[in-house]
Amino acid sequence: LASCRRSFPRQSVVRQPGARPFSSDNKHKPIDFTDTKLIFQSKSTYSLIRAYFVFQSCRVQAIVDNSEKLLRTSYSVLGDRLTDIIMKKTYFAHFCAGEDEKEIIPVINDLERNGIGSILDYAAEADITDDTIDVIESLSEEEKEIVVRTYAYKNERLCDERAETFDKCLRSANVVKGSSSNGFVAVKITALTNPQLLEKMSKVVVEIRNLFLKFDKNKNGLISADEFKRGYDYFFSGEQADDVFKLIDTDKSGQVDYVTWSNSITVEDLHLLTSQCREKGPLFHATFTDHERDLLLSFRKRVRKLAQLASDLDVNMMIDAEHTYFQPAIDNVAITLMKEFNTKKPVIFSTYQMYLVDSEWRLQTDLIRAKQGDYYFAAKIVRGAYMELERALALKNHYDDPIHATKQDTDDNYNRNVENLVQRMGNNEKIEIMIASHNQESVEHTLRCAEEYWKPEEAPIHFAQLMGMADNLTFLLGNKNYKAYKYVPYGAVKEVMPYLMRRGQENSGMMGGAGAEIKMLSQELRRRLFNR
Repeated sequence: LASCRRSFPRQSVVRQPGARPFSSDNKHKPIDFTDTKLIFQSKSTYSLIRAYFVFQSCRVQAIVDNSEKLLRTSYSVLGDRLTDIIMKKTYFAHFCAGEDEKEIIPVINDLERNGIGSILDYAAEADITDDTIDVIESLSEEEKEIVVRTYAYKNERLCDERAETFDKCLRSANVVKGSSSNGFVAVKITALTNPQLLEKMSKVVVEIRNLFLKFDKNKNGLISADEFKRGYDYFFSGEQADDVFKLIDTDKSGQVDYVTWSNSITVEDLHLLTSQCREKGPLFHATFTDHERDLLLSFRKRVRKLAQLASDLDVNMMIDAEHTYFQPAIDNVAITLMKEFNTKKPVIFSTYQMYLVDSEWRLQTDLIRAKQGDYYFAAKIVRGAYMELERALALKNHYDDPIHATKQDTDDNYNRNVENLVQRMGNNEKIEIMIASHNQESVEHTLRCAEEYWKPEEAPIHFAQLMGMADNLTFLLGNKNYKAYKYVPYGAVKEVMPYLMRRGQENSGMMGGAGAEIKMLSQELRRRLFNR
């Protein structure tokens, strides 16, 4: 991925032709995001005290850094039941809505009364564990095949169960969505397939990109017929290069850009190409086996069934971003679904983590892809939630840090791309976005941009924050009739532990997320308890 970022030309975000310049004067009175009486009017004093405790504990770096170890110790000493009760009454109660669909209904109703929609989020997720890798690597080839197939069978059953959970989630969102808000459901792709399969799928996507770079000898972002013939004859045997190029050159322009290339060479059909490889290089070894293609097909069917249900119920299905070693595959899934289900209206939303160095290129590439395919580009724009893990992996595996070097670089990247998207929307391009940010400056910047084109309640822009965080943004945006949403995470306590740990990291002393929250909570508690 790092080599791809260096080789592709950097996309520049430019002002769209015909776009009206943004006015520095707001058309509407600026929102006072510090009015704690209005922010917390629907919150009990007990919930504010609990929130104060949670944020203060997040500022203790030793707790955050050792949270996983402390949790294991608690389960060992206090037992599962008592540990789960403690977690459910504290961190879980603050950051999550409940363990199942029934428990979250009161939370959703309360948000609706405050002009806030809900994004239902089954917060269980899967990852590749070191234990799994170590066990598999120690086996013989025959034993590996048996273990992988057995694990795949068990994993498939688990994924089917999770798909049923998302199915119920979509149906619940349809039932509880308010008359003034869209129903949204967040879907984590890692919950729906073997994470190792997803990681390999990401490698396939990256190798397809790398092949494009190898063919594009003059590095202008286009492959001519001559360049393709030279590259094909060098790497492959069998079919005539001219015939293959005609299949890829869908618009018959005599040259192929990356979007056309990636639309033509699919993950599922890559084996037809690599079977002609002259040498067994990275592309050949990334290709799926027959068994892996069967698992991929089951995964695609599982995800598509959910997308079809979302479309039928008129509920938006939002595909969350995850670790970078999964993201190419997740992007591939999201774009495939957008092509099918976003033709008449936005149904499938992808997610872009703007703290990643390559995020602007990916976003701009997918905008081009959507425009060429004549479907709605729908996206959630976030900063990112895996910074510490991503940087640790980059250091361990000796590749470039995928995260922007400074917070200011991330802020600039976020605001620049949001402004570009709002301009495009103002010029009637088929785009819908969700600003998922706890950064007040970014929210205010988006409001200033949007107010050049729309009244608050008419802007096709959704704003979202996580449950238990940035209530000043969500509740005041809802109060002013903007399309405000809260993520409503739920799931069994043990299943959502990775989610809770990330919330702790985001609000730790190092990340600096809790200071403003504690200040507002202190102010409101003083007002309630001491009338000042």
